[in-house]
Amino acid sequence: MLISCIIPTRNREELTQRAIRSVLSQETEGCQIEIVVVDDASSDDTPRIIREKYPEVKLVENGSGPSGPGVARNIGADAASGEILMFLDSDDLWHPCHAMLLLQGTNGADASFCSTLNRRAQNFTHGSHEIPVEEFLVPDPEICHLMGKISLLNILARWCCIMPSSFAIRHTAFREIGGFPAVAMGEDWLFFLKAASRCEIKFIREAATIRTLHPDMSCAKNCSSHEIRRIFQQVQSFVLNHHRLKEDRELLNWLERHEHLINRESGRWNHIQDWFSALKRNGML
Repeated sequence: MLISCIIPTRNREELTQRAIRSVLSQETEGCQIEIVVVDDASSDDTPRIIREKYPEVKLVENGSGPSGPGVARNIGADAASGEILMFLDSDDLWHPCHAMLLLQGTNGADASFCSTLNRRAQNFTHGSHEIPVEEFLVPDPEICHLMGKISLLNILARWCCIMPSSFAIRHTAFREIGGFPAVAMGEDWLFFLKAASRCEIKFIREAATIRTLHPDMSCAKNCSSHEIRRIFQQVQSFVLNHHRLKEDRELLNWLERHEHLINRESGRWNHIQDWFSALKRNGML
């Protein structure tokens, strides 16, 4: 069994090496891991360093970029040879058991995902706002409690509870879905909605991915009120065009409350975590 790990990166020479090392340290039994790094038009030495230090890595350079992480992941999938695709953002890490855990999850299912341990970098603030907790899990424990009670698709219509770095999918299923959409932010949420509407996705509660919150991450740099509204409107459009979700009156009422919340408060949000916290504070998650 060949697994392809796809790492999109741009101007992250140190972090990308750290991510690669976490893949190279995986515990594997009866399988191999191919690492595909997609350099999204870096202006630093990222591609040269990877080429020189990690000759075993398949390096794909996106000459037409920068195109964003979603497009970079799609480019990586096109270059990948594995039956199973796994993803790792360049600022995230895999626990040594990650690949085997998700591989077991895809046994009998199209896709699987595990929990992600999020850690705040020391003194990480966004503007004058400090991320309020040092560690938290995605999915949130209260969202985990809903697993099995309502569908994953219904959960994803409310909040994105999957991180790309914690996800595995059969290559054939990825192609059928059409990959990640070419948007600057929220591409993962829209992709997972499409995946959950077409595939069986198994959830593994164990946290086998580590995500560090830092000032250069996209959800900190691009978290404007405009971007939040755009993401919400695309999720809302997906729901309204889905044959089953659009008949769920409770979900539609919830989306209406969500829209009112965004219109009222999003101008004060500095980070995606603020968005999530506002939903929790208002009893919506």
